[in-house]
Amino acid sequence: MAKKRELSKDVRDKIVDLHKAGMGYRSIAKQLGEKLTTIGAIIRKWKKHKITVNFPRSGCPCKISPPGVSMIVSTVKNQPRTTREDLVNELKAAGTIVTKKTIGNTLRREGQVRMKTEDGQAMKTFIVGIGGVTNGGKTTLADKLLEMLPNCSLISQDNYFKPEAEVATDERGFKQFDVLEALKMEAMMSDVLSWIKQHREMEKSKTFQEKYEKSVHFLIIEGFLLYHYTNLDDLFDLRYFLSIPYEECKKRRSTRVYDPPDPPGYFDGHVWPMYIKHKEEMDTLQREIVFLDGTKTKEELLCYVYSGIKRAAHHCTS
Repeated sequence: MAKKRELSKDVRDKIVDLHKAGMGYRSIAKQLGEKLTTIGAIIRKWKKHKITVNFPRSGCPCKISPPGVSMIVSTVKNQPRTTREDLVNELKAAGTIVTKKTIGNTLRREGQVRMKTEDGQAMKTFIVGIGGVTNGGKTTLADKLLEMLPNCSLISQDNYFKPEAEVATDERGFKQFDVLEALKMEAMMSDVLSWIKQHREMEKSKTFQEKYEKSVHFLIIEGFLLYHYTNLDDLFDLRYFLSIPYEECKKRRSTRVYDPPDPPGYFDGHVWPMYIKHKEEMDTLQREIVFLDGTKTKEELLCYVYSGIKRAAHHCTS
């Protein structure tokens, strides 16, 4: 797959200047010949961070130079109690800005995986995203992982839909359930962060010997829009995404009973177009996402994902 063209800083600044001048996203996209999703992403980044250059996030291709990688690996070897925050600050002083997540991912690739949290304790939590198209097999896979993984919890995005009366309706009368605005994402984030806090407190209460046992607490988060909400996406250690073809998806959807039920034409008029839109947006994000063929058997998918999780989690405690 060809690498996506990177916009220059001048073009990014021009997009923001046009936005400040009152021009709409579509008008800017048309004038500059860029995708609407690209325009939106750059303006949202500017509104949040007041910058237009790329800001490294979880899943970005490694932004640390080879000398930088050597430096942090050497530091961890010689000073095992070094935290990710320490390494972020060291690289920042050297002119390289990265996140703690990028530090962790780089060290895992280099085999230096027993990092410490900021209070000096070993990392003991592992968060996995199971995303994908409607009826792609997310819930079935997540439920099986919940059964098989030790010390495992599950959070489902479907439990955070707003009441029907609070969900927008388009001009055709279709309820807009397949968008982030239909979800109580703040409440979902609160529950995820509470889980993380709970398990960090559990680590603090352990004896010295227990702290260095290799047990890991897993959190599976499944849903159809996991990777579009930045605050949540930054927490994942592994990301999976299930896809199935249009015809198979429509057939599976027709056998399900929803509350409220799908009105005639809802799948073709809302569900599938929104999936395509979100998938295209997701493809523009620089994330480490493992894509899965949802037409494979449940056993094949479970075996592949379970093995991948156990392998990655083992690296975090080796």
